[in-house]
Amino acid sequence: MLVAISSSANAKDTITWALVDWPPYFITQGEFQGQGVGDRFTDYFITRLPGYEHDKKEMTLARVEKEAQLGRTTCMTNRFYTEERAKLSYYTKPYSMSLSLKIILMEDTHRRIRRPSELSVEVINEGFMLNGALEFGRSYGADLDPLLEQYLSSPLLSKRRTTSAQLLDMLQLKRLDYFIEYPLNFIYLTQTRSLDPGNFVNVEISESPAYVLSWVSCSKTELGRRVVEQLNSVIDAEKAKPEYLELVTHWLPESDAQKLEGYYREEILSE
Repeated sequence: MLVAISSSANAKDTITWALVDWPPYFITQGEFQGQGVGDRFTDYFITRLPGYEHDKKEMTLARVEKEAQLGRTTCMTNRFYTEERAKLSYYTKPYSMSLSLKIILMEDTHRRIRRPSELSVEVINEGFMLNGALEFGRSYGADLDPLLEQYLSSPLLSKRRTTSAQLLDMLQLKRLDYFIEYPLNFIYLTQTRSLDPGNFVNVEISESPAYVLSWVSCSKTELGRRVVEQLNSVIDAEKAKPEYLELVTHWLPESDAQKLEGYYREEILSE
């Protein structure tokens, strides 16, 4: 009886960490398996929560939401905060960020339009009249979606049932002038396909914010609440350390890493 009571008292709560197949945030297979930004932050936080058992499981985003609905404690890094998601999950304070969406062009196209450092949706479509494509079913954010929608009836912009990798192929074949992607995603694509990133340029979109924030979410359970509170303390204690900042800028080339580090210091470290 005493052994059973002692064993029960020493039992640790288990946190399930969701790993979604979403390169380069979570990479579940191949050469870079486990080296996604979300993968590495998951491991970083696990080592700083020693009072729990940790179980990493590959699942879909739909499954993450279902687990929360069922009251099972599932946590996930690299989450975007929405009011709808917050009905089911607790969120930490923002712990990281990434550069926002950019216009991806071939270097020769960028040179032809006189190398602008920033483009608006209007100038892309009405000024330079560039030929672009969007991924069908993908949101490009509350700022860009309504603006892009205005030009989908023109022959210059279309939605396609395709992936960023396929759009990159079309860009190289000159079947497109541009597509829209996060710099982190784009760099990952070039690295995994052994492409020279010097052949491409990413240009700021004037209507898009400079960066997007990332949170950790945990199901709205008592355990989830406690984990989020502890994670907030971990974030405060760790966020200024060089090894933490290296996780934030992972996969980015030096120029983009320096730019992101500047935003990070203003937004995260100034808190």
